[in-house]
Amino acid sequence: MAYRCEAVSIDGLVQQIAVSYLRHGYLYYVTGMLPDGKDPHALDAKLIDRYGIAISERERARRKLSGLANMQYIRHGQFFVLLCTEGRHVFREIERDVIRDAREVPIRIPKEARARCKKHYASGPKNFEGYAVSYRRGHYQRKTAEEKSQYREERASGLRPPRGTKDEQWRSRVEIERRTYKRLRAYFLNIAGQHSVEHLARELQAIPYQPYAPIRQQLLGLVRDINVVRRVAGRKDEVPYEALNLKRLQIQPFVSSGSVERDEAANSGA
Repeated sequence: MAYRCEAVSIDGLVQQIAVSYLRHGYLYYVTGMLPDGKDPHALDAKLIDRYGIAISERERARRKLSGLANMQYIRHGQFFVLLCTEGRHVFREIERDVIRDAREVPIRIPKEARARCKKHYASGPKNFEGYAVSYRRGHYQRKTAEEKSQYREERASGLRPPRGTKDEQWRSRVEIERRTYKRLRAYFLNIAGQHSVEHLARELQAIPYQPYAPIRQQLLGLVRDINVVRRVAGRKDEVPYEALNLKRLQIQPFVSSGSVERDEAANSGA
């Protein structure tokens, strides 16, 4: 089977990296943007051949046991990501000055995979809009219904109970990139006291990010802040949390038809 590397959407690209690649140890990465006028399929073939990416699962397992690194490559539109595991590889020598570790520096994935300026897509943080995908220890473990009830009772009584038990397991984390979220939040807080609940609900529904757990927390916090502004402005009606789209789609990232089904985790490696 030919190596599949062209994602049908940015959301599919994000899902493949977070769900299939990072959790299998592909933590070292380089991102890039193909210049206008260049053939993306020629770039795909060039990189896959240069770094020997299109190999079987048996070969990946053999390389891992030998202390050699394995690689994955994925692209949508003009944006592409090269990922590598721990170990020796020519990629780590060639790109040593620009390689980043997803445990330390999040992968910044633009919402639109096209160049925004003549030089490079990452012309600066002010022009970036998109996701931040990282690999880090979890936030807090999920509470049971009893723990949630006890937590609320203690808060209502004026106590300050701990937020929960820290989750020490390493996990993929998908968020709205920090500066992107700040701009989004500033926009909504600016209009929160001026528009109707229906208008704000439509605006919230139009936020174009898949609601992974960290993004759900960002969006829930956004609604809380919107309602605080509305109360200060003398508005009695609040925006309900039901206005948010909190159900994430499971995408087959490499299916050209774009059908939405459970991901087969194609190209996942040991």
